[in-house]
Amino acid sequence: MTIGDQVLSKTTGILKMETGNTKNWPSGTAAIFTGPTGTPAGEELFVIATVYEDDSLGVVGVLNLLEPLAEAALVAYVEAKRKANKEKALTPFQIAALKVAVKASVAGIMKSLIASGILTKAIGTDSMTVLPNGTIVSDTGGNKTTMDFRRVANGKTRSQYKLLGFVADVQ
Repeated sequence: MTIGDQVLSKTTGILKMETGNTKNWPSGTAAIFTGPTGTPAGEELFVIATVYEDDSLGVVGVLNLLEPLAEAALVAYVEAKRKANKEKALTPFQIAALKVAVKASVAGIMKSLIASGILTKAIGTDSMTVLPNGTIVSDTGGNKTTMDFRRVANGKTRSQYKLLGFVADVQ
């Protein structure tokens, strides 16, 4: 299966979608149940896809924007405390160490937020079956030309995506 410039295999778990991509199922991917000679054994291929909405990019952008402000605020705070205590001003090395500490803290926050999964929401799951002759059908046996994903909240559609253009190249 290819999506834009990305080639997907039987083991691809995550892919980034962009509008207008075309998806094709080449024989190498569709022939997942192969016989001893490498030819398809005539089995059906059941495909399940789940689309997730990932808001981590926006959060990472905001944190990257706020990081220099946090560095400047921390240095100003420490300098003010040192001045109030009549201590020497920070050395360039100490300032650099404070900035490194802020960078490490922001990086830790980003990693924790992304790893927690709170920035990722499942929109929906759909399935289709590729028959040995290359026909793509729905769960009810009718022809299937799209995979549809929709997230509804409070009775309103919040997100909706369609995967189109599937072609089985069974040889």
